[in-house]
Amino acid sequence: MSHEHAGGERTAPWYVVPPQDVVSVEHPCVVRNIDKAIDTLQGHAAISEMLDASNRDSPLTLMLNPEDVMSRPIRSTSKQTNNILLKVTVLRRTGRRRKRGSQDPFVDSHEDGEVTPLSLLDARGLLQRLREDAGCYQVDVVGQVNRTHVFRGLPDFAYSTTSSPFIQKFRETILPFEYEKLKKFEFDLSKGATSNVDIIPPPALSNNDVAFQYLYRQNPTVKRSIDPSGQVTTANTQRIVKIPTHLVSYDISAVPTEPQPNCPPLSDQDPTVHDTVAALRALFNERPAWTRRALRNKLPTPERKYALRIAIPYVGYLFRSGPWRDGIFKFGFDPRISPDYRIYQTLMFRLFPVSTETEGREQENDSNAQFTTTTTPLSGRRHTLPRLSFENNTDPTLARSHIWTGEPPLSKDGKTWMIVDIEDPILARLLDPSSPDAHPPREKCDIYSCGWYGNVTLSIVRTIMRMKMTMMMEGRTDWPSEQELLPLLSLPSHVDSEEDLNKLTLAKDGLGPVPSHLLTEIRAVARNVLWKMDKMRERFRGAAGPFGRGEKRVRWDDQPDEDEDDRGGEEHEQDRDDDEDDDDEVMGGYDEAEDVDIAFQKE
Repeated sequence: MSHEHAGGERTAPWYVVPPQDVVSVEHPCVVRNIDKAIDTLQGHAAISEMLDASNRDSPLTLMLNPEDVMSRPIRSTSKQTNNILLKVTVLRRTGRRRKRGSQDPFVDSHEDGEVTPLSLLDARGLLQRLREDAGCYQVDVVGQVNRTHVFRGLPDFAYSTTSSPFIQKFRETILPFEYEKLKKFEFDLSKGATSNVDIIPPPALSNNDVAFQYLYRQNPTVKRSIDPSGQVTTANTQRIVKIPTHLVSYDISAVPTEPQPNCPPLSDQDPTVHDTVAALRALFNERPAWTRRALRNKLPTPERKYALRIAIPYVGYLFRSGPWRDGIFKFGFDPRISPDYRIYQTLMFRLFPVSTETEGREQENDSNAQFTTTTTPLSGRRHTLPRLSFENNTDPTLARSHIWTGEPPLSKDGKTWMIVDIEDPILARLLDPSSPDAHPPREKCDIYSCGWYGNVTLSIVRTIMRMKMTMMMEGRTDWPSEQELLPLLSLPSHVDSEEDLNKLTLAKDGLGPVPSHLLTEIRAVARNVLWKMDKMRERFRGAAGPFGRGEKRVRWDDQPDEDEDDRGGEEHEQDRDDDEDDDDEVMGGYDEAEDVDIAFQKE
């Protein structure tokens, strides 16, 4: 009801809002039939429960197909609002017509009291009538809308069950909730597969009620430019430059002697790369093989450490598998031709990190923690370990992180060690060629797995290193002493069969529980190596070159020209291990369990 303000005339009328509490429902469908819309909301009973003041947040249930009681409903969300419901009365159309421009009387008029059909009450028509009848309509305030029920959840997928005999029987006997009909429901207990098996859909086909926020947007690093021909092209300004690196297989006939033909000239690189290449050449003059982590630790500045990935293709090549996996070797140097080069074999381990909470607690409590800032988040995955950022590499002990001493702290910036970098006293006695206790090398190099070392020798080394790594990650240092581990050095260096492996024993005198437990682990590792060696020899029998026989050679389908960007080494080994999560450890890091597609091709 409108009236004039007591202070004088006003251009806009005043309205009194009655104390009527109104609840608004935003129905997601186009409502053309009020009764059907109420049925989709579970009828008047559900609406009355929603209007109950004692349960103001009670949701509404929307059934898009109310006739199918097995369809999944959508629940509403009650939101507080501060709106006003208005009732606008406009002039009713009488339906009388006459010829345009004539003075003839109107004909075909509606009878008084006839209501305008809902089909004519569309929004566009109502707005048009308001414009035509300006000043001839009436506005009344119905009440204040304090709550609004909205449906923002995603509807579930619809599965038609009209042709399902079981569902039809279920509807007829169970859903009426009548005892006499419930007694008629029985399961079909007949055995045997039949054609056209009745598949019962699950109660819900989708578990997502809220739409994903994809937030589509253009990649900010992609820029548009015009090429010399005048065409508009796009380029990623932060795309990693691919460096063609020699990433060779263990059975290659001849190792590379120079960079890839398509490698950019060194003269085109910036001065930092030139300095890094010069430093790497000096290091390779000291010894012909390094791990990526060792080279990174030898470089003095962060700029050279970053340029290491670009500089490696100019000085050496990498083995992608076998006993020298992820080792970086000087051009022309072949570690397979002499047992004197066995110290350049690599050992790779799967590191099982402790929980994220434990690692965070250790770093918080340890003021001298090595990895206060990392480039890899602690995601909790078993191969995802923090990798030290170059900017924070200020701890002098990190310069020796590539050297295995057998003492804490455990270096977490890599998991590949070269045998020449192992300084653990008990392991050095076994691996160092100058040691009197060192096991003799093999007469013939095993390029598949063990290289020049015996499988038992490497099993001992791997077992001891894994034991110490596990205890270091748990914060323990109570591993067996060197004197307790000495009996393991009396084992033979190599066994050729499962029968010989079962004969591996130690002298009973002075044998403690620790060597007995480790001996079981050594047998398990060696047994795994024997099985894989036999399987690989069967699979690759007839490989070409001085390390194989026959006219066939092995070609890796995922490496057509052995030309890949330099992402195969220790710098990216954490990412690669996420894809090889279930690989088993074998000597030298070769893993047949990778299930790599291999094609045999005639030369």
